[in-house]
Amino acid sequence: MKKFFFGIAFLIFSVQVLLGLVQYYELNHTYNQLKRISELASGAAVLYVDKYAFGTGETIYNHTEGNKAIKEVIKTNLNLNDSMYFIGKSDKFKEKVEYTSYYFDANNKLTVYKDGVFQKQEDISYPYQFKDNIKSYIKTINYPTVCTTIDIGKYNSFNELFSNTIIVRVAAHETLGD
Repeated sequence: MKKFFFGIAFLIFSVQVLLGLVQYYELNHTYNQLKRISELASGAAVLYVDKYAFGTGETIYNHTEGNKAIKEVIKTNLNLNDSMYFIGKSDKFKEKVEYTSYYFDANNKLTVYKDGVFQKQEDISYPYQFKDNIKSYIKTINYPTVCTTIDIGKYNSFNELFSNTIIVRVAAHETLGD
């Protein structure tokens, strides 16, 4: 009888370890997917520049079109509705997806948008030490750059190890030659 109870205990322990590994790999895959999406979003925003300023040799981004591109890339790749919630049955993520975009223009201005809504603008000088408040991402900005932070919220898990994990990724795309 003692062997039977040890066998059952070992089976339960093995199943817990296996489920923990599955969730770990799922979480790792989500981080990598979000990294790719944040890089795509920053790259999409960089494509929209002010034509007149670009004609004079300055890279000043079109923030309105850049924010539309960022939102569309995030919505398409994460399968979100217009309210930025996951479409369909998502038992892992139930919160609204939020994104923050930082535009570093050649006219030495930093403009910040949260979910496409203007937050602040400040004067900067290059090189600029950028630090994201959410992820503590640090990057030295030397050229006009767009940084995008995507926060998909808390990972809902039955495993206590991963239950309070908040998934946030930051990526930057710069325009050289200014």
